[in-house]
Amino acid sequence: LSGGRLINYEHRLRRKDGTIITVSNNSRPLKDVHGNVVGMLSTLIDITDRKRAQEALRESETHYRLLAENATDVIWTVDMDMRLTYISPSVTKLLGFTAEEAMARTMQQAFTPEAFEKAMQLFAEEMTIESEGHGGPTRSRILELELVRKDGNTVPVEANFCFLCDPTGKAIG
Repeated sequence: LSGGRLINYEHRLRRKDGTIITVSNNSRPLKDVHGNVVGMLSTLIDITDRKRAQEALRESETHYRLLAENATDVIWTVDMDMRLTYISPSVTKLLGFTAEEAMARTMQQAFTPEAFEKAMQLFAEEMTIESEGHGGPTRSRILELELVRKDGNTVPVEANFCFLCDPTGKAIG
């Protein structure tokens, strides 16, 4: 405390009823008019619910990553500019690209020209529906398209497209 700096740390406390809570402790020294440390001012904030939510999120992410990483279907996400943000390892079996190689490709490179045009037309239609307020988190569309394999051949796929939305329901991917 003699350094006069703010100390911030987390620790666990036992409440009177025996339950354990996690608190964030912010402490700083109290000094008299001569600059001598005479005490400490601490603020404890119960962050138990936040810690539980963080752990639940971590477990959920682990669970969904496990599913995505082991699915035989190719799962991918793109941002609103059609840049890949994730692609599952199963892309290697389908297209011959590693996930890293597939991530480096554009959507135009991934689809045949006809399939890309068809996918972009669907995207435009869905953006219109979203802008008119008629979209929804469960709305999806299925298209038959062709993807370009690493060896240059094409493979027909059934693609299920849906928007990824932020907590307010705005499409973000």
